[in-house]
Amino acid sequence: MSTSSSVMFTHIQIASRGDVLSPAQRLDPDSLIAIFLLVASDDLPSLCSCIQHGRYGAIKCTYNLGWIKLSHVCRLWRDVLLGMRPLWADNICTLNKAAMAEFIRRAGDYLLVVDLSSSGRLTFTLDILLRARIIRGLSRTEELEMLNRHPFPALEIVELSSDTPIEVTVNAPNLREATLSGGRIKLLAPNILRARCLRSGTFAECPSLRVLEFTWPSHHCAEIPSMLTTLTTLRDLTINVNDDDDDAERYSRAPRDDIDTALTEYDRAEDVLNLPSRGVSLSLPDLCELRVSGRGVVRRTMCGLLAHLTATCAGTLRRIEVLCNHPRFTTSSLMLDAIRNFTHSMQADSLYVHFRDVLDGVSVVLSASRLEHRHDLDCPFGTFRFYISNHLDTHSLIRQRLMPLLPLRRITHLFIECLPLRPPSPSAQVAWAAALSTLTYVHTLHVGDNDQYTSSSESPAGLCGLYPLLGSLDIPNLPSLEKLIIFYSRGMFRDWWKRLSLALALRKRSGVPFTSVCIIYEWGANVQRREGAAISWLERFHEQSGADLQWPDVFVANVAVHAFNLDGASVWAKEKVESVARSLFAQVVETIEVEEASRLEPVWPPNL
Repeated sequence: MSTSSSVMFTHIQIASRGDVLSPAQRLDPDSLIAIFLLVASDDLPSLCSCIQHGRYGAIKCTYNLGWIKLSHVCRLWRDVLLGMRPLWADNICTLNKAAMAEFIRRAGDYLLVVDLSSSGRLTFTLDILLRARIIRGLSRTEELEMLNRHPFPALEIVELSSDTPIEVTVNAPNLREATLSGGRIKLLAPNILRARCLRSGTFAECPSLRVLEFTWPSHHCAEIPSMLTTLTTLRDLTINVNDDDDDAERYSRAPRDDIDTALTEYDRAEDVLNLPSRGVSLSLPDLCELRVSGRGVVRRTMCGLLAHLTATCAGTLRRIEVLCNHPRFTTSSLMLDAIRNFTHSMQADSLYVHFRDVLDGVSVVLSASRLEHRHDLDCPFGTFRFYISNHLDTHSLIRQRLMPLLPLRRITHLFIECLPLRPPSPSAQVAWAAALSTLTYVHTLHVGDNDQYTSSSESPAGLCGLYPLLGSLDIPNLPSLEKLIIFYSRGMFRDWWKRLSLALALRKRSGVPFTSVCIIYEWGANVQRREGAAISWLERFHEQSGADLQWPDVFVANVAVHAFNLDGASVWAKEKVESVARSLFAQVVETIEVEEASRLEPVWPPNL
């Protein structure tokens, strides 16, 4: 009898007695089941927190019965709860050994969930594990050895870990998902769909595997291509190439062909992955998403793997993310091939750029996408996060080596985190100037709210250094730029207005003005300007006698700080933002718009 039928039968039995039913007893079976499942999802039974059972300490030793307390409401509720066998089967590990035996009895013939990650140290016999649909948190050697000796046809999800080099073969023909950490765990799982290996491990043939995430030591990364040749159905691949404790020394004495340290024009037929020479080919015809991270990405094998996959999977590869903070990242022609292959094959028309000063260098983020798809769940994009050391010629590297990899003639939309001030940080500013000088077809600039960036001490009226959004007067940066779309600030209001006025005024005075600016923010219906609120000095800029309306940046930089008071609110109302913008910028930009932001969250560009 199904759970629903059992509940209905119990309900009819009690109702037929003619007793007066309470409101709780009048609930129909489906409502009772829904209530019980909702409570069970939020209130699990658990041991107390006293020193005997946990690590927190308490005066009294008690148990939290969680959803079991529902059975104390009335007989009907008790009978219904006892009949919900899947609920007992899913929670056998929440209390102690005696409770586990009772939970298993009440579960009947339903498959069990063995979850040691949410319980104390319980001991399991083989017959319990053989009935398990889900096994989580097994790590002791004796438990893992039980998995090694028997097939587990009921097992669908498994999470195993080991701090010892134990060899375990899990024979689970119906396994769908696995998370492995440590040991040498081999899966015999012809129907597995998802696997996550938190340390280096081994994989048997898994012909149905769709999603794979694994971590590998960098000095063994040459094994990765060969391992992937058996996983031809992969759609989503994540590789973290870690350094071991002694990898720093290995890097210092690694042979030249181990790490891509020179810009060598490799023959594309060269056996970089050491596969064709063994008569083996690597083909992942369904690969859609690829993520690679770690300092070990600079290994020649990894650079070659990226170049190979971006070239051979061009028809299916929708997303690629590469994160590497090794300073040699930009010295590999194979890595540069990967960036070029992907950004051109996806026909990117939008670019996100970010440069930030870090210790001894510049942190770089380049991400390309298609504007029309940025709100789509399957939005295609390629994101590359890396590091440029100060000892390199940053300007030449970015202008001559990195930016030409992109389809610059197609890129018409540029996304940045915030508008710049005068050069406060030499290294990052050089990078900005180099990158923006190449984007000659960009006509629309999209800017975040710059809330995470502090204000510069530089005066906007000063002439020190080139302003990145302008460049030199002879050859200005972003010569096709016309429209600015910018999010209003959530906190750093004075800094935000300084940056905006500087960008609009400098380009206007230099003969390459913005034609329109659009300020967007999610104000909502509750953010209104207080009745009778004073008019700000910022709203009166255009009325001042003798004011040069082409220099709002100087006015904003020198106006008294109280001009930015919030009038007792958390943010200026939309009406005030529009009033200030029109007063300040009416003579430096043709069109000024202030709009409510869409509640639809974009998938791209990436979050820092």
